[in-house]
Amino acid sequence: MELHEDQDAISIRHLQLPHGVIAPDIWSKFKDQPVLLNIKLELKNTFTSAASLDELDESTIHYGILAKKIRAASQQDQTLSQLLTAVHDVITSMGRKESGRFILARSEIEVEMPKASMHGEGATLLRTMTCDKLGKQQEETNLFSIKDVKIMTLVGVNAIERSARQPVVANMTLSTSSLQTEGMNSFFELEGKVVQIIQHTAFETLESLADHTVKELQTQLLGSSFPGSQIRLHLAKPRAIAFADAPAVEVSRRTLGPPITSALQQTSEVPVMQVIRPYA
Repeated sequence: MELHEDQDAISIRHLQLPHGVIAPDIWSKFKDQPVLLNIKLELKNTFTSAASLDELDESTIHYGILAKKIRAASQQDQTLSQLLTAVHDVITSMGRKESGRFILARSEIEVEMPKASMHGEGATLLRTMTCDKLGKQQEETNLFSIKDVKIMTLVGVNAIERSARQPVVANMTLSTSSLQTEGMNSFFELEGKVVQIIQHTAFETLESLADHTVKELQTQLLGSSFPGSQIRLHLAKPRAIAFADAPAVEVSRRTLGPPITSALQQTSEVPVMQVIRPYA
């Protein structure tokens, strides 16, 4: 990626906290869950003066103090929303220097929840915020991701592939603007919906499977809980090509309006898709 201007940043990866967050676990029960924090702070200007003096001045952020203050702000029985607010308050206070100057342009707070996924490798929530020169928040974006969700389903065009289910690996990212605690809790329904949708299908192509899955997600969850959100779904088929990790497709769709009636919601049983093509 080409850089068009000077840009400096401070980051901390996998900061452990003394307290977890209260959030839905894999059984949809609100329990205390362990989290790891990743922080990235982009500066409005460079930290050239700190570099030239070889000391921590007002051009930069002391990452040691930042880590200590974030850990101290962590509270027992805190929600995910409360944790994000507390971390943001610490970042804002450290971004405003004694001279009154605010040195941060953009902040990223990523909360990793390794035990929040039943079929995958964990969930993350990334909150990105931009600030003006006075430190006032301008924009906020929330990215909720589920990683490497493994689902057994019937998919493929070859005759042998119609005889048994094979694994499909789904990675999902949902992007939305500012939200409340209720919206955050709805994030945790995403994985279960995807598994329920995919495991009962019998498509020939990943393209059809991906498009169908996103449409059903919009109908069953996104339209009501996250109107205006952007969903990105990446589906990989790791057993399809012997000499490659996996072929994959990716779709990105925006949910514009309220939910429509879903064919899957009109019946208590998920319909079996009829495959009518003759296979050689």
